[in-house]
Amino acid sequence: MYNLVDLLSQAESDTETIGCNGQNYTGWLALGTKITFDHISFEIKIVNTHKGGDYYKEISLQEYNHFKEYGWKIGVFDLSLWNSQSKVEKAAVSLKTLPKNKKNEKAILELIKHLEVLTDRFSEILKRKNRYITNLKTAKQ
Repeated sequence: MYNLVDLLSQAESDTETIGCNGQNYTGWLALGTKITFDHISFEIKIVNTHKGGDYYKEISLQEYNHFKEYGWKIGVFDLSLWNSQSKVEKAAVSLKTLPKNKKNEKAILELIKHLEVLTDRFSEILKRKNRYITNLKTAKQ
């Protein structure tokens, strides 16, 4: 099990994480997941930049527990996969509910293209996660 300080340290040392500092905070961002350390309150937060609109939404308690169990890198991969899966499901529902007629033909083709892009992104993240896990296992041997 990891604590939030461990996760912050892992994010800082992750070569695929981008530093994003602001006024009174230090942060790191990877695949739409941002972890921040507030210099005033000393609070560490993880937010999902794919949810919340203008203000990013803090991850759920269940998601925090997932990060604490598996660490920063696996947590980032899994949160990104969950976001991608959610987007695919929303696009699929839109495609199913859109009336199939000549008027909507262009919108249907755009949705199909969008679904292809989303599924390709999902596959790429899954491959990266699997490579990371394979490298971890190889390094431990």
